[in-house]
Amino acid sequence: MSAKKNNEKPDYLEDLQRLQAEFENYKKRQEKEQENLKNHIKSQLLLKVLNIADDFERAAKADGEELKKGIQMMQKQITKLL
Repeated sequence: MSAKKNNEKPDYLEDLQRLQAEFENYKKRQEKEQENLKNHIKSQLLLKVLNIADDFERAAKADGEELKKGIQMMQKQITKLL
């Protein structure tokens, strides 16, 4: 019976090492996915800000009623973004 127990110990050790490696890989995958998500969110925010910046450029070229409408539109975009 003790020979059987000695044979089981390496199996437990291998299982433990395998689980530890799988967990480390899982943590690395999660960190990478989190970083990718952050980058995606940043890029989406930047695109929205760039759209508003483009509207500012157009508004700077407008006059009268067009200028007023442009400013109101930008105000709505900024409010929505925030």
